[in-house]
Amino acid sequence: MKKLIALFALAMLTMTAWAAKTVTLDFTLQGYDNQHEVSELTIDGVTVAFDKGTNSITPKYYTSGNAVRLYAGGTLTVSADDAITGITFTYGSSDGSNEITCDVGTFESPTWTGEANEVVFTVGGTSGNRRFSKVEVTLGEGPVDPVDEEDVNIIFALQGYENAQNLDGKTLTVDGVTIDFAKALGQTPPAYYNTGNAVRLYTGNRMTVTVPSGKLITKIVFTYDSGSFSSGCVDVGEINNKTWSGEATSIVFTNMTSSQVRVASMLITLEDESEHPSLPLPVCDPADGTEFTDSLVVTITSPTEGAIINYIVNDGPMIAAPSPVTIVIYDFALIMGYAEKDGVYSGPFTATYYKVAPEGGVETLAAANALEDNSEFTFNGDAVVTICWKGSVYLRDASGYGQIANVEDTFENGQVLNQGWNATKTSDDGWVKYIDAANLSASDQTDPELAAAQKLTGAVDESMINAYVYVENVHKGFTPIRSIPLPDGTTISLTGTGNQPAIGDFNIYGIIWKVNGALVYEPVAWQKYVEPEPEFLRGDVNDDGQVKINDVTALINYLLSGDATGINLKAADCNQDGGVKIGDVSALINYLLNGSWD
Repeated sequence: MKKLIALFALAMLTMTAWAAKTVTLDFTLQGYDNQHEVSELTIDGVTVAFDKGTNSITPKYYTSGNAVRLYAGGTLTVSADDAITGITFTYGSSDGSNEITCDVGTFESPTWTGEANEVVFTVGGTSGNRRFSKVEVTLGEGPVDPVDEEDVNIIFALQGYENAQNLDGKTLTVDGVTIDFAKALGQTPPAYYNTGNAVRLYTGNRMTVTVPSGKLITKIVFTYDSGSFSSGCVDVGEINNKTWSGEATSIVFTNMTSSQVRVASMLITLEDESEHPSLPLPVCDPADGTEFTDSLVVTITSPTEGAIINYIVNDGPMIAAPSPVTIVIYDFALIMGYAEKDGVYSGPFTATYYKVAPEGGVETLAAANALEDNSEFTFNGDAVVTICWKGSVYLRDASGYGQIANVEDTFENGQVLNQGWNATKTSDDGWVKYIDAANLSASDQTDPELAAAQKLTGAVDESMINAYVYVENVHKGFTPIRSIPLPDGTTISLTGTGNQPAIGDFNIYGIIWKVNGALVYEPVAWQKYVEPEPEFLRGDVNDDGQVKINDVTALINYLLSGDATGINLKAADCNQDGGVKIGDVSALINYLLNGSWD
């Protein structure tokens, strides 16, 4: 009997027509004092509630402007037992321009339309306020009909993140919706910042949104602090600035732009998956996460016969092709996409493939030098040629030096070798060499700065074995020299005394070797030393270290007398025409007046 009464009551409730009405909540008529804190006002069953949200300033009524001021990050909630079908705001004088967003329905300031029992409005931005004098609420003919959709509002400022918190590899779950953050290889990781109350997604960063089993995402509305996702940033569905639409159980948003995308909040609309037929997920072979050394063939197959695979690779264009799809990749690849047939779609799939160095591969000369003797290796780094000498190629990278012995080919100083060459590491009492080298070739890249000979300024140690260097201003007398003095007072022995030039001063270029347990210097070239011209201060005619009016006097006296005693003639050439003449006096006076030689 009780069940029958309940069913009857439910039927009567459904059939009862309630008259539509408008309720006005006018804050100017409530007798508020200036700066009165306003948290809630209820009239005729309609409640308007104010909350400071992420801001530190409490909403207050001000007689200046006759309005409640709600600051950036604050919320205004309108609720009623009856269905709310319209809301219109009247703003106070000198109202701000902050964007106002809502969690349900459509808002085009100052009017909201839709159907709900509760609507939450949020004031955007990081500063400023909006001013509300009056709220007019239109109620429908009864309570809101139940619908098979729900909204999940994710506001990152409310998640307890610290300022500048690194979110790479982190997962956020709100009402069953999970968001996973990940950075691209070698890129700045995603992070939350208090400035803007937003998650910053840098170039290549990914944000994956996943919903519980049995649910579908049909809409996401973003609130940005700056930047926005574009069409190439999503693996499934469509996005137009701040609104994503489609059907998916998981969506990967990737920042493909060169600037940051700063997301402050996400309003996610969910529906029951049972009401939306979908195709099974395509299958990637080999599986997600596979590593490879050279190249890899990836096949994407839909279990649905006749389906079309829509996919992108890294930041490339969206491609549509019949299943199965074959892709050959040669480097890191992130593949995203979905299947489609006759307007029915699968959920999105993602697969990531990583290129790695071959087994036994090294990427730096220091790593090659540290291998056990007689170890075969593949070099997968950037090694720069410093010099070819006596059948060996000498190399340098950021980590150190190396020598490939017994090489028939010659290379130019500064050339960068192609990666993938092979050799065997050997050493003789600490003198490391690479022998039996294969696959040596030069790339189109050069690095003359790294390849240049290094000036020795102090003692030599074993970290400099195979380094291409030079010692400045070494005097060669009548007899051959057997060692070179270094600037710190130490010396290093030469490997031999042959082919030395006649008497003079030289810069000696060479290579550091290790012979019979001792570090030695193998001379490569003797370059005549030229004393550098002394530095001078332009306009400092009397050579006192300053340019003043006294220099004008000194210059005029020189031009009248021809006596150069105490005169710096290079500094006196003020107009830099190669001589000292009356024009230099004019140039110097102009400099003293204007402070510029131009």
